[in-house]
Amino acid sequence: MREELPLPGRYVPASGIDPSAEGFHVARMYAGLARDLRTSTGSRTVPDFDTGLRVHRLLDAIRLSAGTGTRRRVA
Repeated sequence: MREELPLPGRYVPASGIDPSAEGFHVARMYAGLARDLRTSTGSRTVPDFDTGLRVHRLLDAIRLSAGTGTRRRVA
C-alpha cells in the first residue's frame, strides 16, 4: 500500500508557498539559486548553466539518434 508522506520543512526553501501549488518546484529552484549565489563556498545545490548545456546536448543527440536510428556521441 502506498501512502503520501509529509514533506519536512527543511526541504521547503521556498517558504510561504504550498508544496502542492503550481510553480512550487520552480520557486524552490529560484530559492536554491539565490542561496547558492549568497554562499561563497562555491557549493551548488541547483543546476548551473554548464549543466543545462550538457542536458541540451544530450537531448539533441537523443533526437538525432531517434530520427536517424544511429548512435550519437555526446561531447
